[in-house]
Formats: sequence, C-alpha cells, structure tokens
Amino acid sequence: MRVQIIVDCDYGAMHHWASGIAKYSKHEVDIRIDNASTDGNPDFIQFLIGGALTGEKNTTFMRNHKEIPCGVCVSGPITYKALVNWFAKNPDSRKIVKGAIVLGEEYEKIFRRDIPNVRLYQAEVGVDSTIFPRKPPPNQFTIGYAEKYGFGDVYVKLLRTYGYPIVWAGDGKDKPRLKFSEMPAFYEKISVLVDNAVELTMRPGGLMYLEAAATGRPSLAKKTLTTEWFPQEFLCSDEDEIKLKLHKLSKDAEYYNRAVEIWSKVAESRDYRVITKEYDDAFEAMVKT
Repeated sequence: MRVQIIVDCDYGAMHHWASGIAKYSKHEVDIRIDNASTDGNPDFIQFLIGGALTGEKNTTFMRNHKEIPCGVCVSGPITYKALVNWFAKNPDSRKIVKGAIVLGEEYEKIFRRDIPNVRLYQAEVGVDSTIFPRKPPPNQFTIGYAEKYGFGDVYVKLLRTYGYPIVWAGDGKDKPRLKFSEMPAFYEKISVLVDNAVELTMRPGGLMYLEAAATGRPSLAKKTLTTEWFPQEFLCSDEDEIKLKLHKLSKDAEYYNRAVEIWSKVAESRDYRVITKEYDDAFEAMVKT
C-alpha cells in the first residue's frame, strides 16, 4: 500500500516521528511537508499532525480527492482544538476522514465525547534507538531540562537551588531552542531528565522521555502526567518528592542503575521497530472503512 504521511516541517521531533514510521513500515511511505498530493498515486493519506488537515490548502485538496481515504492524529491540545473546530465547520468532514489515531486513553475519551462518529485507533509515539543510542552518563551528576513552552526560566531558577549542574535545552524564547539533530548530544550530557509539566498534553506523546530513556537516562515528572508507559515510580507528587528522588539518584548508584534499566526497557518497548505495526494496522483499517 502506498501511504503519504503529512507533517508540518522537515525538522524536529514530529518529522522524526514520521521518519520512524516510514523506516519500519511494511508499506511504501512518502513523507510530505504540509502538502498532500496525488504524486505517487497514494492509497491513503495520514495527516500525522492533525492540524495540518485544518489548513485551507489541505482541506481543499481532500475535498477534491474524496476517493483517497485519509486519517488524522491527535497529538496535543492545539491539534485537538483545531480538529474539533474543523469538524464543526465542515459538515462533510466525516466523508473525508476515515479515522483518527489518538495517543492514549486520555485523548480517546475526550475525542469520543466531542467527535463521536469518527473511528478511533490507539497508537503511541516511539523512539529510533539508532538515532538515540545508549551512552554512559556523565561523571558529574547533571540535571537535564528540555522545556519548550515558555515556562522554563522560572523552573530552571528553582532547579538551580537544588545544587546540581543543569543543562537546559531551551524554551524557544529566553534561551535558544535546540534543533532535533542536537538532542542526542543534549541527553548524553545529562544524568536525569526533570520535567514540571502539569499534564501530558504539554508534551506531545511524551517524545522526550523516550529519547532520554533510549540514551540511558531516567526521567522524573509530576504525577499529573497521564501515559500508560511512564513508570509510576518516577512520577512525583510535588517538587519536594522530585528533590528527594534527585538526591537518591545522585547518591545511590544501585538505585540509579535500576532506574536506567527500567527506563531502557520502556524505550525498547516503544522502539519504532516494535510499534510501527500499530500504525500499519490503523492505516489498513482506515482504508477498508
């Protein structure tokens, strides 16, 4: 089957997401940048970033080519809101969209509530371990922080009070945001990734936790995160618990090594070599709908 995957740019984590699927899919996959096309006679078009479909150009294309089944993906709150509005404004949308891939049960519940007549397929983001190979941690215990949504400056000031060196990937505002190609080197410099997101929806699919895990780095985050594969042991109720676990990770080698192994198993289970079948199955099901 010939599949087009539409993403919004040719760099960054989302393109990595599409590339991972394309690399291990049993189908012939063509990744296109925000431009659905009849080139290559696709049997199916997947808007990996669902918001890409809501743009006038791609909406018009799909209306003019209803013979090509297409799917969308709900990967974050912005995408979700854009799709809800798009379905409301386009009464014929269900003739165009054959299904939606949702990242976990949280989005499945709210999507069923707001857009009840669209078929849903669960899949998750993954990681390509050939891009993020496992590496030994740095000699000095170092916190990594990869905030990208504009709240980083305040939280980094708090982390600095804990007494550990910090490597900050930047928030795209006060500090330059690292390119995706620079992220493997970022994870190699840190011992643990710390996140203060109040909900998983602020981290599309949890990509950075998997990238860190593949590199051999554990993560700590707030318990309000909701994803099936995030190890509960490393979800913290508040900042005090994050601080205590950072101390234990820095001082107890046995505990740190166990954390690395737990997270490494998570990365192995979400490697694109394993999870791409979830996408292949969803593509095939939507074509048959």
